[in-house]
Amino acid sequence: MPAGELVEPMAYHAWWPLVGVALVAAVVGWFWWVVRSTRGPAAAAPATPAPARVPSAAQGRRDPYAAARQVALDRLTAVEGRHRAGELDERGVHLELAFVVREFAAARTGVRTASLTAGLARGDRRVRRLARLLERYSNPSFAARSRASVRTSLEEARKVVREW
Repeated sequence: MPAGELVEPMAYHAWWPLVGVALVAAVVGWFWWVVRSTRGPAAAAPATPAPARVPSAAQGRRDPYAAARQVALDRLTAVEGRHRAGELDERGVHLELAFVVREFAAARTGVRTASLTAGLARGDRRVRRLARLLERYSNPSFAARSRASVRTSLEEARKVVREW
């Protein structure tokens, strides 16, 4: 072959474009599956969730969340004690209550709840029970004045922790 002479390019086999299309389809399908299986509560949850109940000892089953439940109840009692001792005002109590119930919800569901808002909680069926509490604690936590009762807020938090 003399120098400087142009040579025609070699033709690709007909199956190479098919391989390319198949790879692109596989990547798109994989991305769709990852997004679908990791985003939103409807990905793996049943259409109608069964009501969560704490199994009784009479049924012979052990509560898998008993330790997390007890830690949350102990922390709620500690918050109440700190409020009675004057260490926490109404705002501080509600901030602590929101922290404790978020932490319990994270242990119970596996959902990262540290910065969860009431609106986001309402949209995720795994932590929907938390939405009402977060809404209730929002105003006393950030308002200059509030009519929220510390005793009522503590009772509601304990009720959610015991029943969830």
